[in-house]
Amino acid sequence: MRILNENLRSQKKRITGFAKKATECFENGQGTLINILAGIKDKHALAEDIVRQQAEVEECLDSLQSISEWIEEELQLDRENPALPDRTEHYRATLKAYTDEKEYPEWIKKLEYMNTQLKALIESMVGVEAQ
Repeated sequence: MRILNENLRSQKKRITGFAKKATECFENGQGTLINILAGIKDKHALAEDIVRQQAEVEECLDSLQSISEWIEEELQLDRENPALPDRTEHYRATLKAYTDEKEYPEWIKKLEYMNTQLKALIESMVGVEAQ
């Protein structure tokens, strides 16, 4: 039981860390997009920031998808220890609930959207520079 509890605490910290990073990436990208769309900043003046933010969003998205897939694999595994089925099931249920609490599926969708928007912005700048 101690090992399960320690592993659960470790995974909760990992999930929380990724959720914080997702929030940060999304807010940075959102701020940049709003400033450009509102006409406050010129997209060409922010070109380096846009490329950096898009790379960060993509990296964060990859991390979230990776841990989300890992959690789903954990939830699908057969009970590791038939003598402790309730504890193992409790571990998995708690891990799934914590992931849902941190809104992983929503963050993945938000970051996919942000990634698409930043890529489109980069492509529009490249198109203007080519002309």
